[in-house]
Amino acid sequence: MHRHRLALLLLTLVACGDDDLTCPAGTHLADGACVASDGSVPRDMPGGDAGPCGVCGEGLVCDEDTLACVGCLSDAECTTAEASVCGDTNECGACATDADCDHDGLPAACVAGVGCFACNEDDTESDDCDGAAPVCDAASRECRACTEHTECAAGLCLDGTCPAEGDILWVDRDDDACDDAGSGTSAVPFCQIQAALDDGSAELIAVRDSVSPYAPIELSTGGTAFVIGVQPEGPTPRINQQLADDTAVAVKCINASTLTLVGVNASGNEDSGAGISATNCNLTLVGVTVSGNGGAGLVASAGGNVTVRRSRFSGNTGGGLGLNSVRAVVENTVIGGAGPEANGGPAASFGGCRISNPMPGSRFINNTVVNNTAPGAAADGIICISAVDIINSIVWDNEERDLSSMCNAVSSHVDGTAPGFAADGYHLTAASTCCVDQGTDTDAPADDIDGDERPCGESIDIGADELCP
Repeated sequence: MHRHRLALLLLTLVACGDDDLTCPAGTHLADGACVASDGSVPRDMPGGDAGPCGVCGEGLVCDEDTLACVGCLSDAECTTAEASVCGDTNECGACATDADCDHDGLPAACVAGVGCFACNEDDTESDDCDGAAPVCDAASRECRACTEHTECAAGLCLDGTCPAEGDILWVDRDDDACDDAGSGTSAVPFCQIQAALDDGSAELIAVRDSVSPYAPIELSTGGTAFVIGVQPEGPTPRINQQLADDTAVAVKCINASTLTLVGVNASGNEDSGAGISATNCNLTLVGVTVSGNGGAGLVASAGGNVTVRRSRFSGNTGGGLGLNSVRAVVENTVIGGAGPEANGGPAASFGGCRISNPMPGSRFINNTVVNNTAPGAAADGIICISAVDIINSIVWDNEERDLSSMCNAVSSHVDGTAPGFAADGYHLTAASTCCVDQGTDTDAPADDIDGDERPCGESIDIGADELCP
């Protein structure tokens, strides 16, 4: 029937050469051929004798049963994410199920009626995504890193990834089901952190917020533990020495153990002990507050590696950080503060920080050391027993001296004009002309105490905070 119709149309053509060719309705003359609006050239027209359907336009295929050019005959012709399935009308359209996306390397997950994407869930951990980017973004339907604990099936987001439930030991002293003799599952957590350390079946220990603080902890077996505070609704989990009579510190790490603390508070030792004691320990503190201790906030000695990032030391009457014969990296950390937040006191051997015999690789950079005190000739801000570079740091308004003579200030603001802090005493403002864009980018951290990217302006800011208007 189709061929008969074409033959009738040809009777209307006047063919005294290509220039005189008259094309039927629905086609136009192009390069000596009668071309339809979809780019096809019918078989019985000039230029259209290359196949059963003539010459089909771009993106069209020949249906040899009807001798018509159509959008598709099978899903194989539908190769875009938005149009991956061949419908009943021989046109490519959006998927209805994941199976409609299973060809030609298309993204594997179908959002019905919309298209094929990397994933099709809403801001939660997805089977379609891998470990480095486990969450399906609700807006883009692309896989991304997690940013909230609630986005992960096990209830814990760690460095953008979602650890498996079996890799986590849970601690929650406020949970009525908690049991220190149990297995540390999310449903039946341990009551105390030390119980999880003693269990040792997993290195990752997740500690939920609690109305009451947790008892002191000790890692002395040469093992490895990663303790992270998880506080979706309540305060930062606190580890408090006052809950034990037989220890002088809130956190103790010895014997070549490796301990990481993230998002917890080590505080409340009103006697003479330190908040954290590390002897031949590989210790990492990230987002940790060490406050209210009668001794120093942190005492580290006798080898090992100590890394302190994005943390705060305040109100420790024995001084802030005492670092002796360790490889120490301290960055984006606030040491001291106004009034009761100051470290040191009349019996302290140092105020903000004491650095002695730093091992190779040590670095003190982008810190804020303010308002600390110490008696006599001791440095109230930072005392260096051997040569130490103090880089990109604010050392200001410590009671008597900010730096001892062995401290070498590099791109730092020491004493001088007021830094122009915000009301919290350490965030920069537009008035912080001494410190904004005044630092060096050599070895500078990639972010600040709040996780804001460095640099935010023309150059690295001095101090723990990067001003990002």
